[in-house]
Amino acid sequence: PGEDGFQICYPMTKGLYKKKKDMLIQLFSAQIAVSHSSGDYGQFTIDHHDALSVHVKAVTTAGSYTGMLLRGSPFVTITFDGETPMLWSYDPIDSLTETVTHTKIHFKTGETWLVYSFPKLSWKVTAAGADNTRSEVHPVHKMSSFKGFIRIAAATDKDAVETLDRYSPVVPITADVTYKAEPESDEADLEYRFSTVDLGRGSGTSPEQSLAVIDKMKSCQQQQSNCDLSSQEAFAHVLSNKEGGVMEASFLSSSSSSSSSSSSSS
Repeated sequence: PGEDGFQICYPMTKGLYKKKKDMLIQLFSAQIAVSHSSGDYGQFTIDHHDALSVHVKAVTTAGSYTGMLLRGSPFVTITFDGETPMLWSYDPIDSLTETVTHTKIHFKTGETWLVYSFPKLSWKVTAAGADNTRSEVHPVHKMSSFKGFIRIAAATDKDAVETLDRYSPVVPITADVTYKAEPESDEADLEYRFSTVDLGRGSGTSPEQSLAVIDKMKSCQQQQSNCDLSSQEAFAHVLSNKEGGVMEASFLSSSSSSSSSSSSSS
């Protein structure tokens, strides 16, 4: 995070071979950033953290926006509460393509990024630097504030687009990891538990309501309590899904005494 908001890149991995000491390093070079276009630049603070995720929040004069970063997730998720979203690009943009589910940003470098917004926004390039590299991308329709979610992911191939579209409405909020090994066995269980919100059209809950649910989720985890959600809030959450190797789980609700979970053995 910085003055440009949350800078994002698809990292490059390189191998270094020197003096028989092999190393792999990842290079970070910002390609796109999610920021805001109203209010001042607020100071970033850690709003929540757990075993797999961290939430970084900026409070401005117009509202706030929070980056929810989850280890291993292909998405970077930013929630907006009163602020107006905008995007920065650090590579030259060739074109934007709008679909029912997302906005495709085609870069002249050949890379493609997907922007998901809940509620749905359409985007346009409004300003570009002299070298056509640093561009501003704003919502097509002007707004004084926005309450919802922006999710961004790199589309590495055509199959990735279909998978990202499929799981884009499911947002992991908090996570927990447990590990169990038997002393006399060569097997071990590694279990991941995710609390999620479902932003899909059929969820019955608006993005604004989901923001309130997220605050309650984080509060419950910090207090290590199994607090119940109302039936309307619980309806917004999805059940566990291991299909395609993507593990998601429902949050504790009045109808469930424990989170769904996924486990693997090695």
